[in-house]
Amino acid sequence: MAFTISPNDILWSRTGDPVRVAARNNKDGKIILDTNFENIQDVAKIGIKNGLEPEQKAAYNIHLSQIQNNEDRHQEIRDLYNKITELKQENTDPRVIKYLENELQFRIVREKFTPENFAVDAITLGI
Repeated sequence: MAFTISPNDILWSRTGDPVRVAARNNKDGKIILDTNFENIQDVAKIGIKNGLEPEQKAAYNIHLSQIQNNEDRHQEIRDLYNKITELKQENTDPRVIKYLENELQFRIVREKFTPENFAVDAITLGI
């Protein structure tokens, strides 16, 4: 299953700052990025969508409960990143992984957290 970059997706610049996809030209593949943090936060408030099947949703919730840390939200973000990396190596359902990645982005923007060393491939950044 291929994933595409769509308007209102939140991506990360090479400096670790969040950007919002404002528009996308389907003919040439170019995207226009919005760096206005208020617009990014408005989009991020929506959080995760309910597009998972019941089994996938159960797996998603189990993985999130494993990293829950009410005292240190930034550590929770780091743990979620590590969990996603671990799940990719275990060949977990790609749809669950994608939703966990979306949740990671949502939490990073919500907490105004700049990732220290999260690896992001060039296609995710739209380069």
